[in-house]
Parts: sequence; C-alpha cells; structure tokens
Amino acid sequence: MRVESNIPNTNFRLLITDNNNHPLVKSWINCASAENSNTDKLNDNPYQHKLLTNLNRIYNVIISKDGLPYYGHYIMQYPKLPNDVARIFARAYKTKVFNDKLTKTFWKAERNVYKEVLAPILIKRGIGTLFWSRHFDSVGKDLKWSRFTSKFGYPLEHKEKIMFKNNLQNIHYFSLWGSDLPINRSFLNLLPDA
Repeated sequence: MRVESNIPNTNFRLLITDNNNHPLVKSWINCASAENSNTDKLNDNPYQHKLLTNLNRIYNVIISKDGLPYYGHYIMQYPKLPNDVARIFARAYKTKVFNDKLTKTFWKAERNVYKEVLAPILIKRGIGTLFWSRHFDSVGKDLKWSRFTSKFGYPLEHKEKIMFKNNLQNIHYFSLWGSDLPINRSFLNLLPDA
C-alpha cells in the first residue's frame, strides 16, 4: 500500500506506505539513527538503526521536501493491545537535512493532511484511538501537548508514569479525526505487558 499527496500551501509531500523497504523510508531511518537526538536523556536509545529498522510497523508516514525526508512517524500496533488502538511513534522529528524550523503553518498543514489522508486509512483498518509516549524521567509532567493539539483541533488525554517498554512513560492519546469510535482507554492498563 502506498498513498502519496502534496501538502497544500507548502512545498512538502506526504508518503504513507506499508513498504518498510521504500527508499524514502530507508533514508528517514538513516537520518534518525545518524542524528541520535537527545539520547543522553534516555536510557534505551531508541534511535539505533537496528532498532528502528526492526520495529514492527504497519505504516510509515513520511513528510518529504525535495525528495528528502523532512519529518515523520511510524504507526504501530501491539498484539496485547486492543485492535482499535495504535501508537504513532515519532523519530527524527525533523531531520537535520534542512535548517528551517517547524512553524505554525507546518503544524496546521500537517494536521489537515493527517485528518484528510492518514485518518481514513487508519479508520478503514478499524483504528479509532492513537497514542504516543514520552519518557517520564526526561520530561516529567508534560502538558504542553494539550495546549499544542487544542490549537489544531483534537483534544488530548494523558496518563503519567505508566510502565511501557520497561520505562516509565507519559502516554498521550486521542480519538482519531473522523472516527465514530470512542477513545478506548482500556489500553492504558495493558501497556505494561505490551
């Protein structure tokens, strides 16, 4: 599966693919593992090339500029979590290939294209709840995401200090744009064993 779309009002392009060997996906992984952003704050170094390559992801979501990876996410599901829940796993939040900063214009365009292009793909798969995590030990109580996401049209819920992947994590989650499914909070209790 591969979906490509220009991102309106920007010079970016969106690629959503389940092909983990797509050249742009490989380039993005190489950027992420080479940059090793903030690994001094983390005890599990999630930027290792082998770890990123071996993640069992259902989709790669890459925003590119001039054919090079700019920003992106993985979408993953875990066998021990409900089928309607997925993790949006960000790495190489913005690659160092480009010096320009992420702006409000970018965030608005990203939210719109995710709502219009990514959400229908996930909803068709039966996914209604998306979550991401941040290491509690490095960020502490982290409510900046609520302020940020409310500006872009999706209310976010949080649960702090949950053991996930052998680390205390802050879990941020929301109901997928356009989904008729309510937020499935049951996954929170299952995360320690996921």
